[in-house]
Amino acid sequence: LRVQCFGSFEVFWQGEPLKFARRQTKELLAYLVDRKGAACTSEELVSALWGDSSGRKDAKHGIRTSLDADAVTLVTALALFFFAVGTVKGFGLTLALGIVCDVLTMFLFKAPALRLLAIKAIPSHPGFWGVKQDIEEAEAAKGDADAKEGGVANA
Repeated sequence: LRVQCFGSFEVFWQGEPLKFARRQTKELLAYLVDRKGAACTSEELVSALWGDSSGRKDAKHGIRTSLDADAVTLVTALALFFFAVGTVKGFGLTLALGIVCDVLTMFLFKAPALRLLAIKAIPSHPGFWGVKQDIEEAEAAKGDADAKEGGVANA
């Protein structure tokens, strides 16, 4: 067995390159070789094989990140409001109101609007919405899952 890591990743058995049934199988092997035996989580493997575009997980991460940023800004706004004087105090109040409006808009408008768009508009024009590659990868993964026999992939 010979593993080539420079240039393109290739695996040779008795001088002949191995052919992999799925691209992810080869990528998984390349990732594990690159880790040199170091442990990794299933989330790291999923991220390495399919990127960070895991749909629902990305959406939750985006919401969490937005809420975290809003919380930090709200703390700053409240500190300005309670400890500053004059126009700076007014700026703190205005900033706090803006944050409250942002959170309300996120939950009352953005999320329902995306749910409505996901029914028909996004599947009709996936390239426009930037999800074409995600849909293709999901369909390929579904095809890979259908090809499994007895829970073991034909690699």
